[in-house]
Parts: sequence; structure tokens; C-alpha cells
Amino acid sequence: MTDKPKLTPANENPWYVLMTLYGEQDEEEVVNDPDDQSRAVWNAWSCQQLYDDAAAELAKQTGVDVAETRGWSLIATEVKRKHRAEMEDRNDDDFTYPGFPDFESAIQCSEIQFCNILVLENRIFTQPVYFTSATFTQDADFNSATFTQDANFSSATFTQSAYFDSATFTQLAYFFSATFTQRADFLFATFTQDADFSSATFTQAADFSSATFDGPAKFMAARFGVRDETETCVPIFTEAAFARLVSFRDAKFVTHYPVLEGTEFRETLVVTAKSTHWPSAGQPLLDQAAKVLRKVPTKEVAKDSCARLRHALGKQGMPEDEHFFYRREMKLAGAIDPWNRGFPYRLFGWVSDYGYSIARPANALLALWLWIILVYTEGGGFGVFEALGYSFANMFKFFGLQSIYFDYEIIRNWPAWVKVVSATQTVLSFILLFFLGLGLRTRFRLR
Repeated sequence: MTDKPKLTPANENPWYVLMTLYGEQDEEEVVNDPDDQSRAVWNAWSCQQLYDDAAAELAKQTGVDVAETRGWSLIATEVKRKHRAEMEDRNDDDFTYPGFPDFESAIQCSEIQFCNILVLENRIFTQPVYFTSATFTQDADFNSATFTQDANFSSATFTQSAYFDSATFTQLAYFFSATFTQRADFLFATFTQDADFSSATFTQAADFSSATFDGPAKFMAARFGVRDETETCVPIFTEAAFARLVSFRDAKFVTHYPVLEGTEFRETLVVTAKSTHWPSAGQPLLDQAAKVLRKVPTKEVAKDSCARLRHALGKQGMPEDEHFFYRREMKLAGAIDPWNRGFPYRLFGWVSDYGYSIARPANALLALWLWIILVYTEGGGFGVFEALGYSFANMFKFFGLQSIYFDYEIIRNWPAWVKVVSATQTVLSFILLFFLGLGLRTRFRLR
């Protein structure tokens, strides 16, 4: 087992101190700089080599005044002096100042322990950013931040809520093996290149509503929820747009189906169609949700999600996966409706596993053939073998065996109850034969 890396206190990291040059956000009291000086200093430093047009475009995209991105040369000397003083003030006497962050280098915040609330709202990052294996003990706020180079949060741990609403990732966005213990919000986020959430863990809500994925979106082996009734994870992709491949291969949705209202799958959707990766229709948590959610998911939402997944997979020509979600959709429909209206769905499931099983209708046909011979021997006057033959001929009337091998006068003189049983057997056999044919068609892709 690999030991976890030893984490460095955030105040020993020169990039973090530059980010929070005019004050940290305390756990007990959020300190809001009225002039947003820390953000202005950071954006000026980050955009110091950009042309005016590029800086103006980034400022508009990030939601800040373009003046924040200009004038680094005017403040550089004072900022560097304050940066050194701030780092020395925040650390012990034996601390050695590491120097001012090099603009030409990537932003290195890996293996850092962020003990205070981290507010990097409306920040511009023009260098590659590394938060790999970092731990955010309090809330991490990256709302409306813009990353023009790669942003790497692989193996990062967000102990409290993580906010990336309206954030823009122009290059690669890595959240591989990241852990989100509470909320993970990516509402209206934009991913221009690859977005990699493979092996990430979402314990509570994972909200990607209205997010835009222009490149491949990878959620392979991601885990949405834990098997603990005290925690509820609802993956929300409402009105999200996936322009290219989106892969949930081997991803597990423990407590809720993903909410997919208005979600666009423009190219390939990959999921693992196994019962171990999805909630059961009787999962109690299907009708529960975390208190902080704006919308409570229900079985109706789960049914709609299954229908959307089925439709997307059907367009890709994947009948096996398509039928997996069709069965789940039908089971949820039976669970939603009152008993009298849901009974046909339940019966459909019991008899044929929603048109998927061959064994169930075949076994039912076998039982129907053998059990009814008691009626024909006791009430119809047939011997055992004759009753077996008549039972078979009665079930498969379209072969015309009755008129060839059995005397019509004997059958006409049967008691009424025997005739009723015989007629019922014929009707039931046709229904079971239909389900058997449906199962064969589904299993062997006879379309």
C-alpha cells in the first residue's frame, strides 16, 4: 500500500500566499477584502504578458474589470515586498523564504494542506495549475475562475464543498481520483478539451447542470455515492451538453440515477450495463435527497433517466445495453403507479423479465402443459398419455393437431368447467408464446 504524501501547510507555498496576499478566509469569519485586492494582484500578475485584446477577453470571460489584468509593472515591486513579509509573518522564525513565484513556471500547489476557506472566485490562471494530492479542509471556491492551461486536481481531497460554477477550463481538466466529500458544483462550467473525472468519488451531490463538455468527458470508474443510508449522492447533469465521447464505463451510481433532463449526448455514450453499477428499483434512497438539493429526485426522475439512457444507447446500435435500461424503466413504472395500474408492468416483469428472458416463459409453458393434464384425466376422461397429447395440441392450436388426433364429440360433451380450463390454457399459451418469441427476438437481435 502506497503511503500518502506528507502535506505542506498552505502558508509555506508561495503561490497560495500570492493568491491570498491581502488576507486569508478564516474558518470562523469570512474576510472579504472590500477592494478585492488579492484577486486584483493575482490577475495582474497572471496576465502580465498578455496583449490588451487577450487580457480584455479573459477579463470579460472571468467577470472582472479589465483594469485588474493590466498594470503589473506598476505594482510589482510593492507586491514582491509584501509577499515576502506576508510569508515570513505567517510562518515560524526558522522559515526560509522560497522566493517570489516564477511567472514562467507552472503553479505548483500539489500536496498542500489548505486549512482555511479557499476563495479563488474570478481568478485567471494563465499557467498550468497543479493541485494534485492537495487537501482542502474547508470550502474551496473556484466559481467563475478561468484556466487557460491544464488544470490538474488529480487525487485532490475536498473535505467540504467544492464550487466550480461557471469555471472555464480551456485546456485539459484533470480530476482523476479526486474525492468530493460534500457538494461538488460545476454548474455552467465549460470544458473545452478533455475533462477527466475517472476514479473520482462523489459522496454527496455532484451537480453538472448546464455544463458544456466540448471535448471528451471521462467518468470511468467514478463512484457516485456510498453505501451508507446517511449519505445521498445525486448526480445532476440537467441540460448539460456533451459534444463528444462521454464515458461512464465502470462508473457506479450507488443511491440515485443521474438526473438527465434536457441532457445532450451528441456523440458516443458509454455506460456499464450491470446491476451492480446502478441503484435497484426498490432502493429506498430513490425518494430521498440531501437537504441542500434544490430538487428532490424521485422514481419518476429515475424512470426518465433510464428512458434517456435507453434512447441514447439505442441510437448507437447497442441493443443489450439499451434493453438493460428498458427493463429498469419498466420496473420503475410498475413501482410508481398504483397497484391496479402498475400490475401489468409487474406481470410483464414476472413472466418475461420485460421481454428479455427465454427461460421464464418457456418454463411457464412447460408447467402449463403438464399441470393441466390433471384436468383432462379427471374431468375429460383421457388417459395420461392421451391427456399429455391433448394438452400439447390445445396449447399449439395453430398446428391443427386437435382435429386430426382427437374426437370432437368427446370434447364437446366435457363438463363446462373442463371447457373453461381448456380455453384458458389456449389463451395463456398464446400469451406465453408471445413472450417467448419476444425473448428470442431480444436475445438474438432479430430486429
